[in-house]
Amino acid sequence: MSGAALDSSYVLLPYSVISLALHITIILILRSFKHINIHICVISEDILRPGREMVCAGYCAYGSATELVITYNKGVQRFTLDPSLGEFILTADNMTLPEVQKTIYSVNEGNYLTWDDNMKVSKN
Repeated sequence: MSGAALDSSYVLLPYSVISLALHITIILILRSFKHINIHICVISEDILRPGREMVCAGYCAYGSATELVITYNKGVQRFTLDPSLGEFILTADNMTLPEVQKTIYSVNEGNYLTWDDNMKVSKN
């Protein structure tokens, strides 16, 4: 990915940053749209657009490893930063969800005494 030229007809917009605490993975969610106006700077019409107009989307996770997961109309790829090279290396190509997915539930058991009977029975 190094040496790639930037095309001024596209705008890359960070969507949100999630930082839970120190020593935890930080995630940057991003998306890109084709630039639709002739202005030099980004204006609201460049940002407030339907998702179907996105050129690419993904996230970058910074933690014990730095990974970039991105899709640009050709499946989903995962790249991992190799610190010795200073470059992202393709580590998973055409990622998909498994046919059978796990069902995971998460509850705050500290509130058990306030749960209704159905909730208590489902936990027990």
